[in-house]
Formats: sequence, structure tokens, C-alpha cells
Amino acid sequence: MAWNEILERVESSTEIFRLSVEDCIELYDNAPLHQLMAAAHHRRTLHNPTNEVTYLVDRNINYTNVCTINCQFCSFYRPPGHEETYTQSYDEIHNRIHELEAIGGSRILMQ
Repeated sequence: MAWNEILERVESSTEIFRLSVEDCIELYDNAPLHQLMAAAHHRRTLHNPTNEVTYLVDRNINYTNVCTINCQFCSFYRPPGHEETYTQSYDEIHNRIHELEAIGGSRILMQ
């Protein structure tokens, strides 16, 4: 489906639905940014019709930097046995979760 058809479907619907992966790729690759932003704003107002924008406070907890995948984009990992590797203990992870809760955080991403 063409990007303009996808955005028309998004903007004309009052029901909340998820886009397919294929639709998302089409929008990412081809939709003009200002039209994509307008459609996103429309969808947001279906969830929250006031002029208030909400957000989540979350934290990425990287419990280890040991990895064997060797991604071309990652400069974070260290191979097993490297002197800079670490793995956090349960207590360290627990403390990081409590730090997040103390500032009103609501989501944890474990990596």
C-alpha cells in the first residue's frame, strides 16, 4: 500500500489499531515528514483528546556488556574475557530499579 493510502486510513479512522510492519516501512521510507507528523498528532488525540502530551520515564539497565554478536553499530559490548567486561549483581540491578521508582519512573528495559 502506498504511503498516502496508509496515512488516509490512519487519519480517517476513529478506531485504535496497529500498522503492519510493511506499512511502517513504507511510511518510514516514503512519507513526507510533515504529513507523518500530522497523522501521528491525529492518532495521539484519539488516545488523549486534551492538549496535554504525556510521556514515560524509563531506564535501560544494561546488566552486562558481555556479548558475542559483534554488531557493526555497537561500541558498547566487550567480548568474553575482555578486561572491561562487567555483569551487574542482583543487588546492583535492584538498586537501579529503586532509583528509577524514586524519580517516578514506570518502565524498565533490560538489555
